Amino acid sequence: MLTSLSTIELTRYGVLLGALLAAAGIDLRTRRIPDPLVRCTAAVGILLAVFDGLMAHLLAGVSAAGLAWLMRGLGRVLFGRAGMGMGDVKMAGAMGLLAGWPALWMLYLAMLIGGSWAGVGLVGGWLSRETHVPFAPFLVIGALAGIALPFSSWWGV
Repeated sequence: MLTSLSTIELTRYGVLLGALLAAAGIDLRTRRIPDPLVRCTAAVGILLAVFDGLMAHLLAGVSAAGLAWLMRGLGRVLFGRAGMGMGDVKMAGAMGLLAGWPALWMLYLAMLIGGSWAGVGLVGGWLSRETHVPFAPFLVIGALAGIALPFSSWWGV
């Protein structure tokens, strides 16, 4: 799949993966995703969006952040605390600014994989409802999976 990507898409995905890897490392150590990292990632996304549709990337950023925010709220309803931190929500928005609409697929995959991992951990007893699970590593996995297996390859769109 990578051979069919344009130079701008390769640049976008390279920046995205670099930012997500940095966020994952920081999140694992500190339980935070720093705002300066999110702001820089979002700024690069906006600059690169000038080349192929700023409005679409802005809408994808808002949509990805909105989806993550809804999942955060669902965690509060189900578990009595937020399902993810605001850094994860903001990084999801930055993913949308950088990757455009494919970011929603990447975010879906991250939530599916992260949620499955947490569910297995809860059933297996090595996680509890109070355990903090950093979500940024799952954003990396979701982004890699979304790049390797684009939504269009699954649904033919």
